[in-house]
Amino acid sequence: MKINGWDISNAKGKQWNVTKGHNSLSNPSEWGAGALSPVLLDSRIGFQSWSIVLLVYGTSREDIQRNASLILSKMLGPVDIELDGFSRKFYGYLKTHSVEESSKKRFHRLTLNLDGYEYSAQMTVSGKSSISVSNPGTLPTPCILTISPTQAAGQITVSGLYTGSVKVTNVTSGTPIVIDGETGIITEGGKLREYDFWKLPAVKPGSSTLTVSSSFATVSVSFKPRYM
Repeated sequence: MKINGWDISNAKGKQWNVTKGHNSLSNPSEWGAGALSPVLLDSRIGFQSWSIVLLVYGTSREDIQRNASLILSKMLGPVDIELDGFSRKFYGYLKTHSVEESSKKRFHRLTLNLDGYEYSAQMTVSGKSSISVSNPGTLPTPCILTISPTQAAGQITVSGLYTGSVKVTNVTSGTPIVIDGETGIITEGGKLREYDFWKLPAVKPGSSTLTVSSSFATVSVSFKPRYM
């Protein structure tokens, strides 16, 4: 198991058991008093919860405690978790933890309870007038749009995204515009660019087709599929 690229074997740790949950859901729908029909709304997606049990070894009780402490010290901020035997990854934060000493004093069980989301390796597709996107995930997924114009244009529109169309104006030939749906950072030629938008770009699960209003621009779509 790796935490932000750091292998827990560096602290004599070993992945022992993993319990994976699914994203929580909440729904604000209601049936008001006196109403003949309810108001039914879309559900809100919440965190996915994981419980990971590690065995932490050492040459002495103090050494084991130090190794467990070292592992926990790597989880003070957001963590990118690579699990042994799992092809997908987990990104989130450490919610709670507990430590149990083995009866023979040879190792400690370190239980990590995390909240976050599950994702797989980044995928990229590109094209001009029409782009076919196949998202194997089961949740809407933020994406990174890179618009590379070969000719100046007053406006270029990318349609078919889960979150609606993206429109960029005053496009300069040869200067790529990057709209990062994960970080919210918009750049043009590597420099920050002002951009008015309601929602950051995302692609829906399954197959979809994006259309580009200009044939003089190549658009690439990068995303890391997310799973319920």
